[in-house]
Amino acid sequence: MRWDSRLLRINDDRWQPLYTYALTTAGKFCSCPGAIPREKKSAVERGEEATLKQVARIGTRTRDWSHAMVQARGVEGPRVMEGLRALAHRHEASAIERACELALASGSYRLRTIREVLKRDGGGSRSSLNSRRSI
Repeated sequence: MRWDSRLLRINDDRWQPLYTYALTTAGKFCSCPGAIPREKKSAVERGEEATLKQVARIGTRTRDWSHAMVQARGVEGPRVMEGLRALAHRHEASAIERACELALASGSYRLRTIREVLKRDGGGSRSSLNSRRSI
């Protein structure tokens, strides 16, 4: 490893360069694009657009609610969308679509509202569906 006031260079055992990081501001470095594998980056790091694309796969009403929520809440949006994506693992898409439609109509841009609607309506829980199939 070598460094100066602008660069940090990481070399292998034969002094061949592996990575070069540029110093951006005091104490912070900017990694080169290939240094961190894509699967190691969190959804928030990948950005709002990537998360919106994933949430849009649930359905059009969910996409519309997500867009409106990002406009209303700003920087908190990607984290809320991650929670919405997690709900898709536990509930059917149709139930999430209904909950997002109601939340959008009422102007509520909180994930808590969607969870409450899913809980109240039974939410089409995937675990309950699986238990019914096994009977």
